[in-house]
Amino acid sequence: MVNYILFETASGYALFERLQSDEIGAKLEEVQQTVLDLAKFGKMVKLKSFAPFKSAAHALENANDVSEGVVNEHLKAFLEVNLPKPGKKTKVELGVSERNLAGAIKAELGYECETNEMVLELVRGIRLHADKLLKQLKEGDLERAQLGLGHSYSRAKVKFNVNRSDNMIIQSIALLDQLDKDINTFSMRVRGGVLKEWDGTVDGAKALRISLGRLATALSMREVYFFRKFGERICTLGFTLYGPLDSPNSHPTTNREWYSWHFPELVKIVNDNYQYAKLACLIKNKSNLGKEHLESLEEVVGDESLAKQILEAARASMGTDISTVDLINIENFAERVINLSNYRKKLHEYLVSKMHHVAPNLAALIGEMVGARLISHAGSLTNLSKYPASTVQILGAEKALFRALKTKGNTPKYGLIYHSSFIGRAGAKNKGRISRFVANKCSIASRIDCFSDKPTTKFGEALKKQVEDRLSFYESGTAPTKNVDAMKKVMEELEEESEDDDVMEVDH
Repeated sequence: MVNYILFETASGYALFERLQSDEIGAKLEEVQQTVLDLAKFGKMVKLKSFAPFKSAAHALENANDVSEGVVNEHLKAFLEVNLPKPGKKTKVELGVSERNLAGAIKAELGYECETNEMVLELVRGIRLHADKLLKQLKEGDLERAQLGLGHSYSRAKVKFNVNRSDNMIIQSIALLDQLDKDINTFSMRVRGGVLKEWDGTVDGAKALRISLGRLATALSMREVYFFRKFGERICTLGFTLYGPLDSPNSHPTTNREWYSWHFPELVKIVNDNYQYAKLACLIKNKSNLGKEHLESLEEVVGDESLAKQILEAARASMGTDISTVDLINIENFAERVINLSNYRKKLHEYLVSKMHHVAPNLAALIGEMVGARLISHAGSLTNLSKYPASTVQILGAEKALFRALKTKGNTPKYGLIYHSSFIGRAGAKNKGRISRFVANKCSIASRIDCFSDKPTTKFGEALKKQVEDRLSFYESGTAPTKNVDAMKKVMEELEEESEDDDVMEVDH
């Protein structure tokens, strides 16, 4: 029968003696009813001793030991002092709520321990009336200690840091990929298009074709020939442009003739989609473009000679005239492309900043974008850190791998890591070798980032230098630095920085 109960609180260890009474041998249901009444429960248990923790750090240390089933020196001394030594005449049976801790106490101190339902009910009663039973504590002390220990224990156990959450990296890289597709598609739509908005019906397409015919009659014979030749093409663009406008699976190469119908020479002068969209909003009707716009053109393209070239091309342009309504449609769509491009730029800056917080070594080694893709493909930084280097090497090339295994062909040498600069710089014979080496360093960097408390780029920079040395080794045969030596050097640098920080704190 249990005659002592160990109760762990946020303030310290408490040892209760179970009193011999008629209620002791009662059924579990009767004990549960007695637990709710302090007057009755006070006759069942009596506080024998209480050992408070020295500090919040001491409380956290003991809480971690209890959860792991470890009997530390503080608990061991407390039990040895307050419990009678077990013998033939004096039988000591200790009630403990934690099974792992009960086994450790029995193995180390030799006391019989119980963790049955009766013990759990008694512990529940002690916890319910702890503020009354533990007279050494003032009112509110236990609640404050529980709150502080709960926060510190959770931080130590979960180790969750909002700034190091890799979920935002996964979402950001996925959104960046989608934005790249959308911006490319919409930019091509700005470069190609129709002269009139199409309502999606066959009658609307016929009306569009009639309007093109009317426009052609007002032009010269050369332009009439031009429109006869390409009128069908423009009408078809009405279906391809305004029909699947919200579809990401459009064909950009088919739709390169929107603003180009009005100013076709601009496509050859400006290749950048962002600059082209800004120029379309700035120029609008090319017939109104004059020398007073030269400064504005130079601000967009960043080159005076290129701005003059655009101005001269507008004067000698072979493009058709365009109505005000059509220009409004083109301008609205070009502004959408500009806004998406600006948002994409900000999102890229956010992703770079996030990678420096979450995976600084991986970013320093292989770059922010490739590192983010590896994390996204693995599902999380933790998953990536658990992958062996051979898996990291072909991450992103699963289809090619299974196809090669099925056909018994050559397996792929690299996956997502191919987009790093290292593999492209290696020779054809050394691409497989350097990809294995880079994958190995990526695996090391991801593990350091995942399980280190203080983020730093030192390890990533050292690993990157090792890859550079390996590339030079393939070319010149110079022996590269060993990984053990490189890691020891980084650890020494970090220790020196830590000592300098401690000295600065003391000075202040």
